[in-house]
Amino acid sequence: MKKCITLCTVLLSIFSFLHAQNPVPNSSFETWIDYGYYENPESWGTVNEFTWPFGGNSPFTVKKDSNSNGGVLAVKMVTIGYNNLAIPAVMCTGKISFSNFSCTGGFPISSGYANFSGYFKYSPFEDDTCVLFAMLTKWDAANSKRDTVAVSTFFAGSTPNYSYFSDSFNYHIAEIPDSAQVILSTTKNVFGAPLGSILLVDDISFSDAVGIDDLNYIGVKILPNPASDFLNIRLPTTFHHARFQLFDLLGMKIADLPLPDPQNSISVKSLPEGIFFCRVLSSGKLQASGKIVVKH
Repeated sequence: MKKCITLCTVLLSIFSFLHAQNPVPNSSFETWIDYGYYENPESWGTVNEFTWPFGGNSPFTVKKDSNSNGGVLAVKMVTIGYNNLAIPAVMCTGKISFSNFSCTGGFPISSGYANFSGYFKYSPFEDDTCVLFAMLTKWDAANSKRDTVAVSTFFAGSTPNYSYFSDSFNYHIAEIPDSAQVILSTTKNVFGAPLGSILLVDDISFSDAVGIDDLNYIGVKILPNPASDFLNIRLPTTFHHARFQLFDLLGMKIADLPLPDPQNSISVKSLPEGIFFCRVLSSGKLQASGKIVVKH
């Protein structure tokens, strides 16, 4: 009976891991709320609530658009002008302050994530640059403040057709976050934005949930996860005589390989599909541990 319970627990963990849901709310921008004078995508704040009193034909920086990557709608963001003032399109999963374009709020999460990704197309004015930013945070009750756990920042220039972007979260502290924030902007220079830059975004997501074991050493990155062909292992330059060890669910060691460079690639083509546990050592000392999924 004990063996059966253990096996069921393992299988349930595998199922949960493989079927983790994208936590970003309204991530495909299919649902919009009509506030009478303007519309916003549900669960997102925009500067529309500040620009609609300007009147005119185009007082809105954020609109829904049928030119989508998938589904019916996408979000279209445009830097507009008013009284010789350029107003960039900025939106976030929270509430925006129009005075400094900062964002508050966010949405709850219960694990860390490895990647921030989605689809976008961008028509900049001259050499403008768009920004797609995500941040994972954790409330520090002892000091009554919110700590930044990880950030992901993606910049892009002219991109005439929908293109896929994916950027790894850069972890600053080895903690499991409890909240997240996503910020999208038509420009990286919000206080000197050029007029007319247009950004369309669709189907954004957080992927590859990680647990505390995956964050034992925040300088180690093992991607992608799940993996089908190769694992890319990035190490701090301070590591010496590093090694990568792989174990099956029964604890049997099935690989023990040197990691001679700061960036290494290891084939998993010969491994069966499933969950494996891994360790990274430097000079014989354990530096990172976690789990990976092989899925061909």
